[in-house]
Amino acid sequence: AESRILWKDSYKVLIPAYSVEFGSINNLLPNTLTYFDDTETYLSGEIKVTNPFPAYGGRDEETAFDTRNRLDLFRYGRDGSKEYLQQLIFDNGVSYYGFNIVEYWDGFGSVLIALDVGSEEEYRDIVQNIESLKREGVKYHYCRVQPVYANIEVIVRITGEDTLYTQYQVNEVEEHIFTAVKLFFENQMQVGKKLSKNRLEAYVLQYLIDERYDIYDIEVNIEPNSDVTIDPITNQYKINEFERLYPNKVWSKIEYNEEW
Repeated sequence: AESRILWKDSYKVLIPAYSVEFGSINNLLPNTLTYFDDTETYLSGEIKVTNPFPAYGGRDEETAFDTRNRLDLFRYGRDGSKEYLQQLIFDNGVSYYGFNIVEYWDGFGSVLIALDVGSEEEYRDIVQNIESLKREGVKYHYCRVQPVYANIEVIVRITGEDTLYTQYQVNEVEEHIFTAVKLFFENQMQVGKKLSKNRLEAYVLQYLIDERYDIYDIEVNIEPNSDVTIDPITNQYKINEFERLYPNKVWSKIEYNEEW
Protein backbone atom coordinates (compact mmCIF):
# COMPACT_ATOMS: atom_id res chain seq x y z
CA ALA A 1 0.00 0.00 0.00
CA GLU A 2 0.99 3.62 -0.42
CA SER A 3 1.07 6.41 2.22
CA ARG A 4 -1.63 9.06 1.94
CA ILE A 5 -2.42 12.14 4.10
CA LEU A 6 -5.85 12.53 5.65
CA TRP A 7 -6.34 16.27 5.58
CA LYS A 8 -8.21 18.24 8.24
CA ASP A 9 -11.98 18.21 7.80
CA SER A 10 -11.66 15.09 5.63
CA TYR A 11 -13.23 11.92 6.86
CA LYS A 12 -11.91 9.33 4.38
CA VAL A 13 -9.02 8.64 2.02
CA LEU A 14 -8.59 6.10 -0.79
CA ILE A 15 -5.29 4.25 -0.66
CA PRO A 16 -4.12 1.97 -3.52
CA ALA A 17 -3.05 -1.44 -2.25
CA TYR A 18 -1.77 -4.68 -3.72
CA SER A 19 -1.19 -8.18 -2.49
CA VAL A 20 2.35 -9.37 -1.78
CA GLU A 21 1.23 -12.93 -2.50
CA PHE A 22 0.32 -14.46 -5.84
CA GLY A 23 -2.76 -16.31 -7.01
CA SER A 24 -6.39 -15.79 -7.93
CA ILE A 25 -7.34 -16.38 -4.28
CA ASN A 26 -6.36 -12.74 -3.63
CA ASN A 27 -8.96 -11.39 -6.08
CA LEU A 28 -11.21 -10.31 -3.20
CA LEU A 29 -14.79 -9.12 -3.38
CA PRO A 30 -15.72 -5.54 -2.31
CA ASN A 31 -15.92 -4.80 1.43
CA THR A 32 -13.89 -7.84 2.35
CA LEU A 33 -10.85 -6.16 3.97
CA THR A 34 -12.45 -4.70 7.10
CA TYR A 35 -9.81 -5.46 9.75
CA PHE A 36 -7.55 -2.68 11.05
CA ASP A 37 -4.43 -3.81 12.93
CA ASP A 38 -4.86 -1.57 15.93
CA THR A 39 -7.36 -3.18 18.29
CA GLU A 40 -8.02 -0.21 20.59
CA THR A 41 -8.50 2.27 17.76
CA TYR A 42 -10.60 -0.19 15.78
CA LEU A 43 -12.90 -1.05 18.70
CA SER A 44 -13.39 2.60 19.61
CA GLY A 45 -14.74 3.29 16.15
CA GLU A 46 -12.30 6.14 15.49
CA ILE A 47 -10.82 4.49 12.35
CA LYS A 48 -12.32 1.88 10.12
CA VAL A 49 -11.08 0.35 6.83
CA THR A 50 -12.63 -1.47 3.90
CA ASN A 51 -12.01 -2.14 0.21
CA PRO A 52 -14.80 -0.43 -1.76
CA PHE A 53 -13.80 -2.10 -5.04
CA PRO A 54 -12.99 -5.71 -5.93
CA ALA A 55 -9.36 -6.74 -6.24
CA TYR A 56 -8.29 -8.05 -9.63
CA GLY A 57 -5.25 -9.30 -11.56
CA GLY A 58 -4.27 -12.22 -9.35
CA ARG A 59 -3.25 -15.24 -11.42
CA ASP A 60 -2.39 -18.77 -10.43
CA GLU A 61 0.96 -20.25 -11.44
CA GLU A 62 0.94 -21.78 -14.91
CA THR A 63 1.19 -25.49 -15.38
CA ALA A 64 3.59 -26.88 -17.98
CA PHE A 65 0.55 -27.66 -20.16
CA ASP A 66 -0.70 -24.06 -19.94
CA THR A 67 2.74 -22.70 -20.81
CA ARG A 68 3.00 -24.82 -23.95
CA ASN A 69 -0.47 -23.76 -25.06
CA ARG A 70 0.30 -20.08 -24.49
CA LEU A 71 3.47 -20.28 -26.57
CA ASP A 72 1.53 -21.91 -29.40
CA LEU A 73 -1.12 -19.20 -29.25
CA PHE A 74 1.36 -16.33 -29.50
CA ARG A 75 3.63 -17.88 -32.09
CA TYR A 76 2.00 -16.48 -35.21
CA GLY A 77 0.03 -13.27 -35.05
CA ARG A 78 -1.07 -10.17 -33.22
CA ASP A 79 -4.23 -11.84 -31.91
CA GLY A 80 -2.40 -15.04 -31.01
CA SER A 81 -3.46 -17.20 -33.93
CA LYS A 82 -1.99 -18.71 -37.05
CA GLU A 83 -5.17 -17.64 -38.84
CA TYR A 84 -4.28 -13.98 -38.26
CA LEU A 85 -0.92 -14.41 -39.99
CA GLN A 86 -2.57 -16.28 -42.86
CA GLN A 87 -5.10 -13.48 -43.23
CA LEU A 88 -2.29 -10.93 -43.42
CA ILE A 89 -0.80 -12.89 -46.31
CA PHE A 90 -4.19 -13.25 -48.04
CA ASP A 91 -4.78 -9.50 -47.68
CA ASN A 92 -1.57 -8.92 -49.63
CA GLY A 93 -2.88 -10.85 -52.63
CA VAL A 94 -1.11 -14.17 -52.04
CA SER A 95 -3.31 -17.22 -52.67
CA TYR A 96 -3.66 -20.18 -50.32
CA TYR A 97 -1.33 -22.17 -52.56
CA GLY A 98 1.29 -19.42 -52.81
CA PHE A 99 2.88 -19.51 -49.34
CA ASN A 100 3.95 -21.75 -46.49
CA ILE A 101 4.46 -21.06 -42.77
CA VAL A 102 7.27 -23.13 -41.30
CA GLU A 103 8.35 -23.52 -37.67
CA TYR A 104 11.63 -21.65 -37.27
CA TRP A 105 13.14 -21.65 -33.77
CA ASP A 106 14.90 -18.33 -33.36
CA GLY A 107 13.27 -16.84 -30.30
CA PHE A 108 9.70 -15.96 -29.36
CA GLY A 109 7.15 -16.54 -32.12
CA SER A 110 9.69 -17.32 -34.84
CA VAL A 111 8.40 -18.71 -38.12
CA LEU A 112 9.68 -18.80 -41.69
CA ILE A 113 7.24 -17.41 -44.26
CA ALA A 114 7.92 -18.69 -47.80
CA LEU A 115 6.20 -16.52 -50.43
CA ASP A 116 5.59 -17.44 -54.07
CA VAL A 117 5.29 -14.07 -55.81
CA GLY A 118 6.01 -12.75 -59.27
CA SER A 119 8.74 -10.19 -58.63
CA GLU A 120 11.28 -9.00 -56.09
CA GLU A 121 9.41 -5.70 -55.72
CA GLU A 122 6.17 -7.50 -54.85
CA TYR A 123 8.04 -9.70 -52.37
CA ARG A 124 9.60 -6.72 -50.56
CA ASP A 125 6.26 -4.90 -50.47
CA ILE A 126 4.47 -7.88 -48.85
CA VAL A 127 7.24 -8.35 -46.29
CA GLN A 128 7.07 -4.67 -45.34
CA ASN A 129 3.29 -4.83 -44.91
CA ILE A 130 3.42 -7.93 -42.70
CA GLU A 131 6.21 -6.46 -40.56
CA SER A 132 4.17 -3.33 -39.92
CA LEU A 133 1.22 -5.34 -38.55
CA LYS A 134 2.88 -8.20 -36.69
CA ARG A 135 2.87 -8.68 -32.92
CA GLU A 136 5.71 -6.96 -31.08
CA GLY A 137 8.50 -9.28 -30.03
CA VAL A 138 7.89 -12.04 -32.60
CA LYS A 139 10.43 -12.75 -35.31
CA TYR A 140 9.25 -13.49 -38.81
CA HIS A 141 11.82 -14.74 -41.30
CA TYR A 142 11.06 -14.55 -45.00
CA CYS A 143 12.21 -16.14 -48.23
CA ARG A 144 10.99 -16.36 -51.80
CA VAL A 145 9.75 -19.76 -52.88
CA GLN A 146 12.17 -21.74 -55.01
CA PRO A 147 10.53 -23.53 -57.96
CA VAL A 148 11.38 -27.16 -58.70
CA TYR A 149 10.21 -29.04 -61.75
CA ALA A 150 9.13 -32.45 -62.94
CA ASN A 151 8.35 -33.81 -66.40
CA ILE A 152 4.91 -35.40 -66.63
CA GLU A 153 3.84 -38.10 -69.09
CA VAL A 154 0.13 -38.96 -69.26
CA ILE A 155 -0.95 -42.12 -71.07
CA VAL A 156 -4.67 -42.27 -71.89
CA ARG A 157 -6.24 -45.59 -72.85
CA ILE A 158 -9.36 -45.41 -75.01
CA THR A 159 -11.68 -48.20 -76.06
CA GLY A 160 -11.94 -48.77 -79.81
CA GLU A 161 -9.78 -48.36 -82.89
CA ASP A 162 -7.83 -45.23 -83.67
CA THR A 163 -9.85 -44.81 -86.86
CA LEU A 164 -12.92 -44.00 -84.74
CA TYR A 165 -11.46 -40.63 -83.77
CA THR A 166 -10.51 -37.72 -86.00
CA GLN A 167 -7.28 -35.83 -85.61
CA TYR A 168 -9.26 -32.93 -84.20
CA GLN A 169 -10.66 -35.17 -81.47
CA VAL A 170 -7.21 -36.51 -80.65
CA ASN A 171 -5.85 -32.97 -80.40
CA GLU A 172 -8.77 -32.06 -78.15
CA VAL A 173 -7.99 -34.93 -75.75
CA GLU A 174 -4.33 -33.92 -75.66
CA GLU A 175 -5.29 -30.32 -74.94
CA HIS A 176 -7.53 -31.48 -72.08
CA ILE A 177 -4.64 -33.51 -70.67
CA PHE A 178 -2.36 -30.47 -70.66
CA THR A 179 -5.05 -28.30 -69.04
CA ALA A 180 -5.81 -30.91 -66.37
CA VAL A 181 -2.16 -31.20 -65.35
CA LYS A 182 -1.79 -27.42 -65.30
CA LEU A 183 -4.88 -26.97 -63.10
CA PHE A 184 -3.79 -29.72 -60.72
CA PHE A 185 -0.46 -28.03 -60.00
CA GLU A 186 -2.09 -24.60 -59.71
CA ASN A 187 -4.93 -25.61 -57.40
CA GLN A 188 -3.64 -28.66 -55.54
CA MET A 189 0.11 -28.21 -55.12
CA GLN A 190 0.80 -25.46 -52.62
CA VAL A 191 4.24 -24.52 -51.36
CA GLY A 192 6.04 -27.42 -49.68
CA LYS A 193 3.42 -30.03 -50.57
CA LYS A 194 4.31 -33.56 -51.66
CA LEU A 195 3.15 -34.83 -55.03
CA SER A 196 0.99 -37.95 -55.03
CA LYS A 197 0.97 -39.86 -58.32
CA ASN A 198 -2.36 -41.47 -57.47
CA ARG A 199 -4.01 -38.12 -56.76
CA LEU A 200 -2.69 -36.69 -60.04
CA GLU A 201 -4.02 -39.68 -61.98
CA ALA A 202 -7.44 -39.42 -60.34
CA TYR A 203 -7.61 -35.66 -60.99
CA VAL A 204 -6.70 -35.98 -64.67
CA LEU A 205 -9.08 -38.89 -65.21
CA GLN A 206 -11.95 -36.97 -63.61
CA TYR A 207 -11.19 -33.97 -65.81
CA LEU A 208 -11.13 -36.09 -68.96
CA ILE A 209 -14.50 -37.75 -68.38
CA ASP A 210 -16.48 -37.05 -71.55
CA GLU A 211 -19.23 -39.11 -73.11
CA ARG A 212 -17.69 -38.63 -76.54
CA TYR A 213 -14.56 -40.54 -75.55
CA ASP A 214 -14.59 -43.97 -73.95
CA ILE A 215 -11.57 -43.50 -71.67
CA TYR A 216 -11.18 -46.48 -69.36
CA ASP A 217 -7.74 -45.92 -67.82
CA ILE A 218 -4.88 -43.45 -67.53
CA GLU A 219 -1.31 -43.76 -66.33
CA VAL A 220 0.97 -40.97 -65.17
CA ASN A 221 4.75 -41.17 -65.21
CA ILE A 222 6.74 -38.56 -63.31
CA GLU A 223 10.35 -37.65 -64.02
CA PRO A 224 11.47 -35.16 -61.34
CA ASN A 225 14.73 -33.27 -61.38
CA SER A 226 17.49 -33.87 -58.85
CA ASP A 227 15.88 -31.60 -56.23
CA VAL A 228 12.88 -33.92 -55.79
CA THR A 229 13.09 -37.10 -53.71
CA ILE A 230 10.63 -39.94 -53.05
CA ASP A 231 9.32 -40.40 -49.54
CA PRO A 232 9.94 -44.09 -48.71
CA ILE A 233 6.90 -44.21 -46.39
CA THR A 234 4.20 -42.53 -48.50
CA ASN A 235 5.84 -43.11 -51.90
CA GLN A 236 5.14 -39.47 -52.70
CA TYR A 237 7.48 -37.00 -54.37
CA LYS A 238 8.89 -34.78 -51.63
CA ILE A 239 10.25 -31.23 -51.79
CA ASN A 240 11.53 -28.77 -49.19
CA GLU A 241 9.09 -26.62 -47.22
CA PHE A 242 10.16 -23.47 -49.07
CA GLU A 243 9.88 -25.00 -52.57
CA ARG A 244 6.96 -25.44 -54.96
CA LEU A 245 6.68 -28.13 -57.58
CA TYR A 246 5.75 -27.19 -61.14
CA PRO A 247 5.33 -29.24 -64.32
CA ASN A 248 8.22 -28.71 -66.71
CA LYS A 249 7.20 -30.67 -69.82
CA VAL A 250 3.88 -32.45 -70.24
CA TRP A 251 3.71 -35.28 -72.73
CA SER A 252 0.54 -37.10 -73.72
CA LYS A 253 0.09 -40.48 -75.34
CA ILE A 254 -3.13 -42.13 -76.47
CA GLU A 255 -3.42 -45.91 -76.61
CA TYR A 256 -6.35 -47.74 -78.17
CA ASN A 257 -7.79 -51.08 -77.14
CA GLU A 258 -9.50 -52.59 -80.18
CA GLU A 259 -10.68 -55.67 -78.27
CA TRP A 260 -13.04 -53.72 -76.03
